[in-house]
Amino acid sequence: MPDTAAVVDLAREIKLHKGLKLRGLQAYYGSAQHRRSVRERRQAITLAAGLAGAARDGLLAEGLSCDIVTGGGTGTFPYETGSGVYNEVQPGSYVLMDVDYGKNEFDPIAPAFEPALYILSSVMSARGDRVTLDAGLKAFSTDSGPAIRTELTGWF
Repeated sequence: MPDTAAVVDLAREIKLHKGLKLRGLQAYYGSAQHRRSVRERRQAITLAAGLAGAARDGLLAEGLSCDIVTGGGTGTFPYETGSGVYNEVQPGSYVLMDVDYGKNEFDPIAPAFEPALYILSSVMSARGDRVTLDAGLKAFSTDSGPAIRTELTGWF
């Protein structure tokens, strides 16, 4: 993470180029999104907001612009908005959600988002503790581990 002086130096360099204009700071803290406990996520964003606020204040103190401080994500946006530093947040995963966000400890100050999509498949055959489905591997995201089993009843 750069310090305030490095941010100010970069902003000064940007100002030297006619085709560039600094609008603000991108302060997205991606690795904080899936920290499991509320305490861990809040601590991470308190740190990030402190750094972003110091960078913003450093720019403004030097007469440089900083109209936007943006960041935030589905797992942390309540903390960014509550920090008083960010004036734009960018949560996006909440639209569809995923299983991994469901593993985070719930914080009552945040909305309870639920998955919007499910993959409907059937067991085609079973052998011991293994089954074959009519949905191939490309139908499931595996970057956050295997899909979870959800029982749906009825026809949709």
